[in-house]
Amino acid sequence: MELDPRHLVQLAAIVRHGSYAKAAAELNLAPSALTRNMQSLEKRVGGLVLDRNRRGARPTELGSRLADYGQVIRKAREQAEFDISPARALSNTTIKIGATQLIAENFLLGPLSEYVSKPNAPKFDLVTGEVVDLIRMVEIGVCDLALGQFGAVSNPEKLTVRPLVNDYLTVLGRRGHPALVGGRVSRASLQELDWILPRTGSRLRWQVDNALLNSGFSGVNIAGESQSMLLLLSMVERTDCVTMVPHFPIVHRIDRGSLVELLPSDRVTLRPINILLSKEKLNVEPVPALYRAFRRAAERMEHSKAA
Repeated sequence: MELDPRHLVQLAAIVRHGSYAKAAAELNLAPSALTRNMQSLEKRVGGLVLDRNRRGARPTELGSRLADYGQVIRKAREQAEFDISPARALSNTTIKIGATQLIAENFLLGPLSEYVSKPNAPKFDLVTGEVVDLIRMVEIGVCDLALGQFGAVSNPEKLTVRPLVNDYLTVLGRRGHPALVGGRVSRASLQELDWILPRTGSRLRWQVDNALLNSGFSGVNIAGESQSMLLLLSMVERTDCVTMVPHFPIVHRIDRGSLVELLPSDRVTLRPINILLSKEKLNVEPVPALYRAFRRAAERMEHSKAA
């Protein structure tokens, strides 16, 4: 005897509502079709499963047991739908990436180029923001993953943080900077230069101010501030101004020689740069593929720095 699991689910709906009409409405079936299905089920099991009267439909002892199985099947189906919903949401659609502005402008070109070169890769949508905003974006599903300096998350049941790379703050100047004449740069000589720093009030500026203080700079002459790290770095490349920024996102500018670390042995450590992910999408492609692309790019940059 082979039972149709759909009939068991339908039986469970009738028992739950106590009415053919209400169950048919829930199941989006015509009452006559539901009646025929119950007759087919009774024929297969060789006995009545429902007792119909003016007060509705009540299960027989056999019907009650079968309805319990139908309820289990319904719950399993609902759980399966829930489990595959993230995959369905990401399939053939857009993967949403969040990043701090510095990382977006200076690190993501390589790994995103690698990602989009893959056959049938979903398109990406990149947004930038402060760390606190990025956490909220991943939390509510505006972003599938985000890159930044994330610490421990407050809701680990929903979010997870994966390591990307360790980073530090470094003092930078242009290639051929006058301070490099003689081969050794001192704090005293840097103290006399003009600095361009991240904009006051930003998280990065708070870190830079503390790093300057901890590195022995009693104060620096600030020639300008910029919210745009692209503008800040371009200004440093074109003038004798210097700056202090995280090393990792701008390592490619150092590698190509447009910027030089003026105090390479004096590195102020930052918290690691991490990737923040929703646990719901952690193993749902293309999120893992993109995470691996970010990791490969970070490892290549680390190896380049070590060499």
